[in-house]
Amino acid sequence: MEKKIKIFKTIAIILIIITLSLISFVGVFRNSLNSMVNLIPDFVYGMELGGTRELKFTLSDTSSDKEVYVDDNGKYMGDVPADDSSNENGISLDATVDEQGDKVAKEEAEKPAYKTETRTIKANDDSVLNQESYEESKRIIQERLEQAQIPEYNIRLNNITGDLTLEVPEDDNTQVAFELASAQAKLEIVDGQTGVVLLSNEDVKKAVPTYYADEHGYQAYLQIEFVKEKHETLKEISKNYIKITNENNEEETKTIKLLLDGDQMLETYFGQELSSGILQITMGEETSDSAAFSKSYESAAFFANIINNGKTPNAYTISSDNFVKSQITEDLVVLAKVAFAGLIAIVSLVMIVKYKANGVLGAISSVGYIAVTLLAIRYTSVTITLNSLIALLGVATVNYVFMFNYLRRFKTDSKRHAFTESLKEITITIIPLWVVAVIFTFMTSVTINSVGMIMFWGLFVHLIYSTIITRTLYVD
Repeated sequence: MEKKIKIFKTIAIILIIITLSLISFVGVFRNSLNSMVNLIPDFVYGMELGGTRELKFTLSDTSSDKEVYVDDNGKYMGDVPADDSSNENGISLDATVDEQGDKVAKEEAEKPAYKTETRTIKANDDSVLNQESYEESKRIIQERLEQAQIPEYNIRLNNITGDLTLEVPEDDNTQVAFELASAQAKLEIVDGQTGVVLLSNEDVKKAVPTYYADEHGYQAYLQIEFVKEKHETLKEISKNYIKITNENNEEETKTIKLLLDGDQMLETYFGQELSSGILQITMGEETSDSAAFSKSYESAAFFANIINNGKTPNAYTISSDNFVKSQITEDLVVLAKVAFAGLIAIVSLVMIVKYKANGVLGAISSVGYIAVTLLAIRYTSVTITLNSLIALLGVATVNYVFMFNYLRRFKTDSKRHAFTESLKEITITIIPLWVVAVIFTFMTSVTINSVGMIMFWGLFVHLIYSTIITRTLYVD
């Protein structure tokens, strides 16, 4: 009876290994929109393997004549609305209601505190057409990419023309990288009626994404904290830009607008006084849907990123967007896979010839280990580079060394004791690899980080897989 149970356990473990191997090497497919879709995540390839999106940016050469507000020293203080009756968003200054149907405080709108003049406004003023500004713009964009944890990128600057070239992998981060590089991040809080600038980038201390949760769901916010010197300014703004009821019992609303690179993020008024120097902006709607909330929170994090890293001196526009194929061709990839599979087959054959039935189990177990390691790499989205492929070969070697040592030991020892001693020996031997894996994992360079991540997951899976699968297959 005990022998039958042992046979049953062995068959069950082998079937589990075969199932895991099929899932890892072949995939799990379902029909979606008349096509078969693999439910297992794809591998994430680095630029040297998966190809590159090459984004080229040139300095924007746009300019326009605008009527602007200036103070007594000639300092720009905001754009005058396009005409006397409405601004660029169609909100009437003479009319009595805004877009939401609220009364507009016409008296305030008609009395800006500054004189006006017509100026030619360039996207890039002559004062920023120099190498120092170009390098500062590049530095700011790099800081944005690093803060957004874009895993891999190359950025090049033409010191003469100021043009930038950004290379990123073709993946889910491509669009984010493009937006981070293309944004100048000119932040302005302006009078909603006149366009006069009330607060700008120079007045911001920091911005952070945050959220609030209650029984109804989650709400994401962008929280902007202003420097101490501007706390009183924000307080006065929150006291003046409000909805009131005039002597005719009519509601009038004085609004502010939040502009980023000239685009309106929101128009609002205040319901309470802001004395802490913090402005909280609602991102999206309150929701219990995790995907919708994540999108809103990611938007808040994006805006916090570009606000915190400051405005680039130069404004850029995209000039070309090309996909550059990897020099590692499909034929080379197929050849590498065949070579790897051939190497596994040769090692498995040696194991089987040398240790017979136990060698067969060892070969099956080792293939299962590789399959589970690849699944771990897929689900943790580890970026695969040429260097990390060497690390993958290394952790597979560790497993085979353990298996050969174990099979050799239990020819003259009990299976349980041989397993314990073999696992102890390999664990002590690979301590330096654990140290290297942890150190490399925290490196910012993808070519180094990917090596550390694959080593870490390979060694971690080996420890768990050996304890559960291999031990059950031979010992239990």
